Amino acid sequence: RSVRRPDACSIAVPFAPRSEVGQHGGARSDFLCAAAAALGACIARRRRGQRGTAVRRSSAASNEALREDDWLSGLQLRLGSMLASSRLLTALSAMMTTGSLEPALRLFSPEICIDPKAKTDTFLAHEDPDIWVVPNALSDAEVEHLLSLAGARWEASLVDPYGTGEGQRVLLERSSFQCYLNAEETPTVDKIERRLAEIAGVDTKYMEALALVRYAPDQFFTLHHDGPDRPKTVFVYLNDLPEGSAGETHFPLIGLKVMPRKGSAVIWSNCAASGIDKRTFHQGLPPQRSVKYGMNCFFNETVQREWTE
Repeated sequence: RSVRRPDACSIAVPFAPRSEVGQHGGARSDFLCAAAAALGACIARRRRGQRGTAVRRSSAASNEALREDDWLSGLQLRLGSMLASSRLLTALSAMMTTGSLEPALRLFSPEICIDPKAKTDTFLAHEDPDIWVVPNALSDAEVEHLLSLAGARWEASLVDPYGTGEGQRVLLERSSFQCYLNAEETPTVDKIERRLAEIAGVDTKYMEALALVRYAPDQFFTLHHDGPDRPKTVFVYLNDLPEGSAGETHFPLIGLKVMPRKGSAVIWSNCAASGIDKRTFHQGLPPQRSVKYGMNCFFNETVQREWTE
């Protein structure tokens, strides 16, 4: 039998801000330069009427040709990391993306940071939109099995900034790496897929390929939405991070962060009655002192797996 799976994609906005600039001890001029660069990139993108789109693969950016140890790449990673962690710039990005003043109003309210392991049973972390947390979605053995499958299969996470369908490596938008698994690749993967589908309340035939992601320190994914064609998202954390190392999943429009905790999962719906639920725009904040591993599990509105004997 064979499995058909369309390539995955998600909407991404031009830039995502970074939280407290003071964490870097940067000078005021550095902050102003970063803010100006981010604002300029955002305005230019919006004038073109285009959004970046995360894509699965592209011949234009192969891993063999990818080198990010030069000074320019390092500068982009540093700048992007700073932008992605700035609460002020995140609010600005969210306002320009959604057309809502809510992100600005939330600057004056403390954000809630959820520790998935604070409870032992599934719980509702936020109501309307509903954000559910499952503390023990995967066992340690299952997590280690998934990471062992990645091996040398890690590839650069790409985006489609001009809406052409051709993936590009854009370090100021998405600097992580990823690894796609095949459907039912192993009996353990099959078991995990079925459990995640049960947790999400969606049939496995709508599940896209599981995608492991890896964030080294200062790597991130800017403010983005998983798209109207993906009614539900499950994100699974595959390791713990040291205390104070950041790397949270951040929902700036509702003032919520979810801490990475090994084996735990966070679940949300991407759609509302009128279309996409803009409140579920989110970003993957950069870890500061350790590598973060996670796994995307997207449920599409169309069948992703058609079985034939």
